[in-house]
Amino acid sequence: YTIAIIDDTAESASTITRILQEAGYVVHHEAPDDSVSSIIGQVKPDLVLLNSTISGGDAYCLSQALNADATLKHIPIILLSSRQDDQAGIKALRAGASDYVPTPVVPEELLAKITTHLTLRICQNQLRDEHHQLEQKIEEHHQTESTLNRRTRELILVNRATQAFNSTLDFTTVLQTVLQEMHQLLDIVSTSFWLRDP
Repeated sequence: YTIAIIDDTAESASTITRILQEAGYVVHHEAPDDSVSSIIGQVKPDLVLLNSTISGGDAYCLSQALNADATLKHIPIILLSSRQDDQAGIKALRAGASDYVPTPVVPEELLAKITTHLTLRICQNQLRDEHHQLEQKIEEHHQTESTLNRRTRELILVNRATQAFNSTLDFTTVLQTVLQEMHQLLDIVSTSFWLRDP
């Protein structure tokens, strides 16, 4: 899995990068500038770690911006915040983050939360795929049902036309019967037919 770290504190970013790489994750370290949303869109990480103490901007606003992007909103965000900030968890969730981890980070806690949110994302992706497949099956069922209904009405038309031929030799009567049945078959709302004797 790929994890993007948005943090401009070298020591913090280095420590977290080491923890994640030792756990087997691919890590991208991004600076919190105006192009970060575009970079995240290109990297397409499975999860974002966002340090709330980034300079030159508001991490909570950046979290909201990532969630506002339709192509990025499905990526879970974990906000890293000071342990002294009692309101950090509430602020993080209100800003669209999936969770928060106090800093300095405890490796076991960080990895446990990452695992939880990656697992949730996998489940959400599976549900989304299953929902899409179900919609396709429903559409195929509707198409099959529509085709069967049309075939049934065609058979009814042929049957009634055959009955008309068998019951009379009058061509005009037979033609009128066929045209009336075709009118119903094709669902024509208003159509006039003029028949003239030869």
